[in-house]
Amino acid sequence: MNKLFSRFRIGPRLIFLITVQAIILLAIGFTALAGLTFASRSTDLLNRNVTEGTRLSYLADTIQGELLATVHRVNTGAMIWEEGRLNLAFANQQFEDDWRTYTAALSPDEAEFIEDVLAPGLTGVRSSFVELDRLFRSEDRTNLSLFVINDLDELVQPFLNALLASSSERQLASEQTFAESLKTNNMFLYASLAVIVIGVVLASVIGYLIYRSIVDPIARISDTVHSVAEGDYGVRTGLTGSDEFARLGMALDELLQDKVTTLVEAEEENERLNESVLRLLEAVARLSERDLTVTVPVSADVTGPVADAINQMAEETGRVLTRVSRIASQVGASCATVNKKAEIVNATAQAQQIEVERTASELAGASNALVNIAKVARACNESAQLTTETTRSAMATVNGTVQSMNEIREAIQETGKRIKRLGERSQEITAIVDIINSIAERTHVLALNAGMQAAAAGEAGRGFAVVADEVQRLAESSREATAQIASLVKNIQVDTNDTIVTMDRTISQVVAGSRMAESAGQQMIASQKTTASLVRSVGEIAASSEQQARISNELRQRASSMLLQTQETSKELVEQLTQTKNLVQYARMLVQSVRVFKLPTEARR
Repeated sequence: MNKLFSRFRIGPRLIFLITVQAIILLAIGFTALAGLTFASRSTDLLNRNVTEGTRLSYLADTIQGELLATVHRVNTGAMIWEEGRLNLAFANQQFEDDWRTYTAALSPDEAEFIEDVLAPGLTGVRSSFVELDRLFRSEDRTNLSLFVINDLDELVQPFLNALLASSSERQLASEQTFAESLKTNNMFLYASLAVIVIGVVLASVIGYLIYRSIVDPIARISDTVHSVAEGDYGVRTGLTGSDEFARLGMALDELLQDKVTTLVEAEEENERLNESVLRLLEAVARLSERDLTVTVPVSADVTGPVADAINQMAEETGRVLTRVSRIASQVGASCATVNKKAEIVNATAQAQQIEVERTASELAGASNALVNIAKVARACNESAQLTTETTRSAMATVNGTVQSMNEIREAIQETGKRIKRLGERSQEITAIVDIINSIAERTHVLALNAGMQAAAAGEAGRGFAVVADEVQRLAESSREATAQIASLVKNIQVDTNDTIVTMDRTISQVVAGSRMAESAGQQMIASQKTTASLVRSVGEIAASSEQQARISNELRQRASSMLLQTQETSKELVEQLTQTKNLVQYARMLVQSVRVFKLPTEARR
């Protein structure tokens, strides 16, 4: 593998290493970004389904909690008509607002589908609002009871059933979306782990190979130089290739070869070359101290090519290490940029985690609200049952009232009969008084005639005249008494007739009251049946609310599971960020390793 890299210069090797690392980081970032994007879409879709289910619940609560409750209270007399009309208008406005809010949040295709599904039931609900408004304005409780018994359920129940079916479909869609999201998130997690492991292994292998391809030639050149310095002129670097170190090694080998051929002449000129050798040794010593700024004076003797080669080596090595330092700095800058991008991705993941936590919190609030609705429905069921018992007791009271009024009517009728018989008796008294009055008038006439006869008789008839006068006064007293008796009898007859008329009117009112009481009993029987139906409906509502509460609790648990998955993804991203920071540290260490050498550019500075 070193032979393969020795075909290339050091710059392309480092560029290849940086390119591999950048590709690995891009693959990791793309995988994480794709996973986060899919998780965001799934969360948005789940949130949308939950929101639509909540709005459907608002529509159902408006119908059940406002419309039906108002109708029930007005029908049972617990609410006056005016208050019922106000509550009905408010329920109608609330229903229309909730419906517009629900349809405005849908796409055109979904809105058209919802209109097709809920249009028949929606028409029935709106018709029930119109008809109930008319009945409330007419204040006709009988027609209202008939409408509640016969028509209200047929108008409202289809829409409630459609709402329940649509809510169930949204719930199934949410569960399917959650399952798909969980599966895809696991897939992205495993893919990210695989890419990270493969990338770290590949980068480590390539970095190690490039490191060996740079260090091994330098070590061989250094060993060769040390061997030559120790007097071993037969040693060679043996480097081949086209990179800088290979050319430097081949140049050093050629230099050593030339030196071996001229070794005899060099020994003869040893004394002359001492100074040059000392300069060379000084330069080599400075080179061994990593000072690549050294420049060996080139002399005309045999040390001239060596000095020139050392200068060339120092220059080439300085140039190469300068490029290595610059490329390492670029690697550090790129790694720092990638580190910033990874921090941004980590921040995005944390924000997504916060959104998932908020969604779980809202699901918990919706679950608590549904539990409260179930409690209220159970309380309504108990109140309706109590109302049924109260209606049954009131019906028994009304039946007793009807029976008492019938007894009063019979007693009044019997009293009327007796008063009529009393009138008939008073008429008999009137007849007797007329007879007495007739007798008194005849007695008065007889007394007048007797007086006249006594006056005609003179003294002999005086006693008889006195008797006749007494009889006349008695007749007049009798006539006055009979007149008074007749007047009293007539007054009694008038009072009796008035009493009879009053009794007849009272009997008619008692009959009318009995009929109204019987009608009230029938209406209370109908109200009892309606209340029993309402009790069953409220029981069904309570059962449905409890089921919705359980479903909402399951959704909250699944959202919590999704939150755990998001937290695991965040942990993996934090681990990735740590690895990126380590890569930045390695790049800095490489720059520091290169900066150990004193380069020509640093000397000029």
